[in-house]
Amino acid sequence: MNLCRKIVVISRYTNKYCEYGAVAFLVMMLLLVALQVVARYGFDEPPQWTEEGARYCMIWMGLLGATVSYYKREDPVLFTPSEEFLVKWRVPIKLVEFLAVVVFVLPIMYYGPSFVMRQAGRMTDTLGIDVGYTVLIIPLFSIIILVHATARLISTDKDEAHYTKEFY
Repeated sequence: MNLCRKIVVISRYTNKYCEYGAVAFLVMMLLLVALQVVARYGFDEPPQWTEEGARYCMIWMGLLGATVSYYKREDPVLFTPSEEFLVKWRVPIKLVEFLAVVVFVLPIMYYGPSFVMRQAGRMTDTLGIDVGYTVLIIPLFSIIILVHATARLISTDKDEAHYTKEFY
């Protein structure tokens, strides 16, 4: 298996696990919010940690969901080109898209680790977990998006067809 194919496969499996993670965090967030609603209106005493837990689940779910959306090409686009346009301009479009993604994620990748280190050691108010774990998703998000963008750049027509359908 050549390097290009390996990157496409890594992107595919990374997306699979990101999708599972996004769904898991969504379910956890919904359960925490439901618990808070029941506790607030049923018992007049909502636990404080449910709001904080739901907030952190929302952060992880949102960024993991964004990587899944980008992988499946369900992210917002400026225009949808015709097939004739794509045949003629496929390579330049891929290059411009890749460069735009790189311009977006490189600062996040550069400053992300120091941001996580600054947050590490600080504890959350009610849950008592390290804030570094909460913000760790930010540099991970940028790395995953870069992997997906690289896979898009080097993918073949066979790989392109894979993005538009479910594979599991």
